[in-house]
Amino acid sequence: MENIIKQSMAVQPTLSGSAGVNMEKTLAAAVRTEMVVFQSSGVRGRSLQQVYEYLLSIPPASVEAERSFSAAGQLSTKIRSRLSDATLDKLCFLRSFFRSNSKKQSSN
Repeated sequence: MENIIKQSMAVQPTLSGSAGVNMEKTLAAAVRTEMVVFQSSGVRGRSLQQVYEYLLSIPPASVEAERSFSAAGQLSTKIRSRLSDATLDKLCFLRSFFRSNSKKQSSN
């Protein structure tokens, strides 16, 4: 099983500038392989342990997250239901930027 995990973690040589994409695919394959090993034996591999520790570091709820969800909820309506996550993220950023900019200008 360790050999399979090591093989899935090995970086394959790239012919073009898509090293980041190949690395993501390799990491995803390693985590999938480690999940199968974990489900069968209960032992976490290195990558799976890192993912687990990362997920434990995320706070379950925070005021900032609630504000973000609220702002996104105001922008994502039934009419705008087809917005992608990236577009919604950019709209939230722009809204925050313009609000903070208008506050700075009104205080001057």
